[in-house]
Amino acid sequence: FFKQKTAYEISACLVGSEMCIRDSYRCPYGDCQKSYGSEGSLNQHIKLKHPEKYDEYMQTHYATAYFQEKFKEQQQEQSQLQQSQLHQQMYRTQNNYKLQALSLIHI
Repeated sequence: FFKQKTAYEISACLVGSEMCIRDSYRCPYGDCQKSYGSEGSLNQHIKLKHPEKYDEYMQTHYATAYFQEKFKEQQQEQSQLQQSQLHQQMYRTQNNYKLQALSLIHI
């Protein structure tokens, strides 16, 4: 039975493109060198190996995700508002041209 080694088992000093993609979720605590292929696995690691920090990590992690989502929603709303304002301006400009053309015809 042959078990394939992860990048960290081969060398703990690998970084960036040298690191295995599946190990992209790193433990943020102290000098813990653990890295996982999924967010769920990292969460489980923190819960088991750093239980005193788990609640704080989850609150911070999900608060950050929540605020990132809210920021994205606000950007989309602002973009929609800008598009709506642009359409209104274009409509007013078209109407002004039509009025000008009509006034030239009646002169």
